[in-house]
Amino acid sequence: MTENIEEQYYRILEQSRINGEILDEPQGQERRNHPRLKVETDDLWINTIQQFSIIDMSLSGIAILSNHPLRPGELLQISMSDTLNADAEVVACKLEDASTEFLDAQFRIQCKFVEEYKGMELIVTIKSKPN
Repeated sequence: MTENIEEQYYRILEQSRINGEILDEPQGQERRNHPRLKVETDDLWINTIQQFSIIDMSLSGIAILSNHPLRPGELLQISMSDTLNADAEVVACKLEDASTEFLDAQFRIQCKFVEEYKGMELIVTIKSKPN
């Protein structure tokens, strides 16, 4: 099963490169060990955050946008269905947009997966799901 997930992950990476879904920092200054992918899904839940959107995801972590700030070191449980769970630790939380009279503040929350394999499983599951 492990090899199957890994094979699927590498196929997804290759297809994401072809589709332009790999996110890089300007001028190739990517400092991450694993490529970040554009990910869209409504099937992901985070135990302490009700409203969020995924900015990007990699094998080692996830970045989300939320109106609820979190402290570095906080642990989150990220779930997709009842069978796929991944723990992630908040490593940074940065104010992206200040609140206005009509809108809540928005925070960019960066997390690292406690187990990278769980990040791989999430990516494969999300990217393999039919639209």
